[in-house]
Amino acid sequence: MRKGLTLLVFLATLLGAGFGLACHSWVHDPATAAAIAQGLGLVTTIFLRAVKMLIAPLVLATLVSGVGRMGDAGDIGRVALRAMSWFIMASLVSLAIGLGMVELIGPGIGLHLQAGAGVTAGLRAPPMTVTAFLTNLIPTSIVDAMARNEVLQIVIFSLVAGIALTGWAKKDGTCCRSWSSLPIWCCRWRCS
Repeated sequence: MRKGLTLLVFLATLLGAGFGLACHSWVHDPATAAAIAQGLGLVTTIFLRAVKMLIAPLVLATLVSGVGRMGDAGDIGRVALRAMSWFIMASLVSLAIGLGMVELIGPGIGLHLQAGAGVTAGLRAPPMTVTAFLTNLIPTSIVDAMARNEVLQIVIFSLVAGIALTGWAKKDGTCCRSWSSLPIWCCRWRCS
């Protein structure tokens, strides 16, 4: 990775915040504001899709190569438990931050919006059961899980594939070396 990348990200964040404040204070015409928002919407959509595009291959390659090089079943179990724990903890922290920010900022207060007739008719989601949750852990295919960015399914598949790769890694390290080079390639492509 390039040196100073953190500084560039920090400066870009400040530049974006400054641009947003400038637009908010100088642009008072709703049509102009909508045109600016539409133009920026394209940039943000492309950026977020580029980031999402790298998440699945990076998680897959990192976990498969890491588990594939271990070889010991006890180590693999500890890594699986640690990976699941990190996933659950990160989800809980994200949820807590989101709820905290909603309580702190109060988005939507004072808008007085009312839903139109029939808008909420088909919005009832089926209740989540333990059976449905456990079934959803196992992907129908890795391509489907990667296409839908189902990170938990990718983690489960990666652990299973890594365990399968341990047998090959003992006989011949080439397959494991190939998987190990993929995360490095992803990071280099993203940061170049």
